[in-house]
Amino acid sequence: MVFFLRGAVICLMLSEGLKAESREGADLQSAGAGWVAARSSVTSSGGRWSAVTCVRSRSGRSRPCSACLGPPSAPSSSTAGRTRGEKVENKQSPLSQEDTRVDISRLDLRVGRIITAVQLPETDSLYMKQVDVGEASPRTVVSELAKHVPVEQMQNRMAVVLCNQMPAEMSGVVSRAVIMCACSPDKVEILDPPSGALPGDRVTFQGCSGKPDKELDPENKVWEQIQPGLRTDGHCVATYKGAAFEVVGKGVCKSQTLSDSEVK
Repeated sequence: MVFFLRGAVICLMLSEGLKAESREGADLQSAGAGWVAARSSVTSSGGRWSAVTCVRSRSGRSRPCSACLGPPSAPSSSTAGRTRGEKVENKQSPLSQEDTRVDISRLDLRVGRIITAVQLPETDSLYMKQVDVGEASPRTVVSELAKHVPVEQMQNRMAVVLCNQMPAEMSGVVSRAVIMCACSPDKVEILDPPSGALPGDRVTFQGCSGKPDKELDPENKVWEQIQPGLRTDGHCVATYKGAAFEVVGKGVCKSQTLSDSEVK
């Protein structure tokens, strides 16, 4: 009788245990995570191969292992060598001192002598001149002075010449320099160098000691930035921001009658 009762108790305990496991399995399955997942994968760590396991928790969340994440990606060439949070800056090479300096010392202004001047055929305003600026041969210069200066006053005349403007074609003739003049709305006068100045003498400016460009690049607009500062003063002396056009040791450059006027 005792053995029979013990057997019945054991069967009842086993039955209750199976029911409990069944309920727990159902609960876990309904929660979506009551089983141990799962997959075994192989990864390399420290140069040795080992098995790792990705286990899903009872809450339904899983913590991926290195096999799930895969090997760490190599840094791209654009980010290699940078620490986290470091900003990438596009570094541009600084402008040279020559590029940043914009003053009248970049203009090659010299004393010149107009050897001959003739009016260009089929034009009513253009003179073609041969000008000595201290070089081996004279330069051809075309300018719109025919309406302002009689041709007889253009012969063998001293002038101030801009020598590093880019050559420009005018009425089929390439002009290789510019004659500097004082201008008003109704009058134009060629600037006169000081007495005793010779072709090729440099025109300088106090406070501007740089060297002139070999040739002014139109894209840099150097002339356009400098020209607004060119004027004659109350005594007809040509100036740049108040500094006189000067030939060292010989004097200043002047207009004949135009004071407080634009120079170009």
